[in-house]
Amino acid sequence: MSLSQFFKDVMNKVFAYSNYELVNTVITLFQLRKLRYWAFQEVLHSIRDCSGYLLDLGAGDGSMTRFVINNGLKHRPIILLDPAISGLKSMSNLHSELVDRVVGVSEYLPIRQGSMCTVYTSFALRQFSNKPLALLEVRRSSGGVVHS
Repeated sequence: MSLSQFFKDVMNKVFAYSNYELVNTVITLFQLRKLRYWAFQEVLHSIRDCSGYLLDLGAGDGSMTRFVINNGLKHRPIILLDPAISGLKSMSNLHSELVDRVVGVSEYLPIRQGSMCTVYTSFALRQFSNKPLALLEVRRSSGGVVHS
């Protein structure tokens, strides 16, 4: 077994049996709140000239969307997309008037072309099976507009 495969197996076990927030805090060297703030600033910047939906791609337990909403973005509809129904179910208290939950994978987004204003992901890119295909899907769903 290669070192890369060994590391992947270990990380999969850590994520499967751990507190999602704790794992993300540790792997960011305890900079999670600061990183979320920076990401939130990018989301704000990207929605200035756009009125569409926001997509939290690989939403997990909804931590990033919770941060986005709690920091003032309470007027935009958000779609939380994740392949794990258990994570989506755990967000029962997350502003149901703003948030729709969708079970799906990043490589085949069940989203109409050009319907997303902004797509953001927090710690999910590492888990996409086919990263190039996922990024093409993000581009398609945002109508070819990609903010960086």
